[in-house]
Amino acid sequence: MRRSTTQNAACARLASREVDVDVLGACLGHHDEFWQEVAMRFAHHHDLAGLDLLTALRRYLWRFRLPGEAAPIGRILEGFASAFVAANPPAAAVEQTSHSTDPSARGWFVRQPAGRAGPCCIACGALERPDESLKTCSGCGVVVFCRRCARTTAGRSGHAIRACIGFGKACESAARINGRLRSGKITFASPNTGGRVESCFVGDEDRANWVRQSPIKSPDAAFVLSYAIVMLSTNLHNPSVKKSDKMEVHQFLAQCRDQNDGGAFPGDYLDEIYSAVRREELKVQVRK
Repeated sequence: MRRSTTQNAACARLASREVDVDVLGACLGHHDEFWQEVAMRFAHHHDLAGLDLLTALRRYLWRFRLPGEAAPIGRILEGFASAFVAANPPAAAVEQTSHSTDPSARGWFVRQPAGRAGPCCIACGALERPDESLKTCSGCGVVVFCRRCARTTAGRSGHAIRACIGFGKACESAARINGRLRSGKITFASPNTGGRVESCFVGDEDRANWVRQSPIKSPDAAFVLSYAIVMLSTNLHNPSVKKSDKMEVHQFLAQCRDQNDGGAFPGDYLDEIYSAVRREELKVQVRK
């Protein structure tokens, strides 16, 4: 109990704006067991509820300077990830079948990521290559999947099963957003007609059922993505990194492949993060 009280007191002291940004970063990243527990508790002293991950990370890291080594950074981000998910609980899990939609996909998979290298698989960032063909979802005609993700992810992310049969909420939303929905009708290959193309009317109630929510499934997933964001900011904004070595959006997606508790982060979600970090790096407050 006394140790816990001491750690809480340390958190309160560190939260003071009188603490130097470098000292605070060094304390939170320290390898001693006491400071590791403080790092976990300190993040929970911040109000992160209702924030997206990038906004929350920016606000958190604004208070101190991250150490330069991987291990201390990891300890600090582990505490942040734990606090973020506690403040923003994941969507309730559902039993997965080939026809069910992963809750973490809700509201996403509706805009196709594309960088200088062209469009990539919306689930894993794979590019079109001689040995890796990309398949456009037949339900929406907007997003593309690699062969692997068409089989494992398309149907569970709200798109046509295997990207070629039927349509889902993400298809309807993607078609609306990208101007491909005509007169409220969506055209798709029907599983009831052996794959023959037919049309179906979709109304406003379908649109209302595809509302965005955080796709992050667990503290582990939040930790992995937070670390990837920190590394992305360094890569894109460090002047010592050559232009040819700057990360592209498909590489960022590939780096995060299967890291959302074994599943995919939505590619359009990662694309928005990538674009925001490219516009503005993660910063620490400057003391005058």
